Amino acid sequence: MLCACTAANIPDGMSAQDISVFQDNSPAGQQARQRMMLNVYAPCLQYPARAITNYNCMNTPELQGRVNNVPALCGCVADGIGQYIAANGPAVMRQSLARDPNTLDPLQALVNSNEFNQRSQSILMSCITKGF
Repeated sequence: MLCACTAANIPDGMSAQDISVFQDNSPAGQQARQRMMLNVYAPCLQYPARAITNYNCMNTPELQGRVNNVPALCGCVADGIGQYIAANGPAVMRQSLARDPNTLDPLQALVNSNEFNQRSQSILMSCITKGF
């Protein structure tokens, strides 16, 4: 999903000039990489964020034996994270780029951030409260 999404965003998200200088170690290259992160990659972060969240949830030992339907709970949490990232992906990306303008892995920065972990816990509690 990530690959299909980013491929679909390239024509509108990057110019031919951006693509030609993308790998250059120059201010223009850095600007092109940042445009790619914001316009091509950020709108697609929901897919890997959802998958990572689901995987981590399904492999949380504390849930095993304590929750009747772990897949349903984890699906609820993963869907919630996907929706949150779909709505906030560009803002999250801007924050990541502000912290490290040279980052090429903003997803890693996202899943390691306090905000992401707090949001995940909030969504988990909401899913539990709703009965998934």
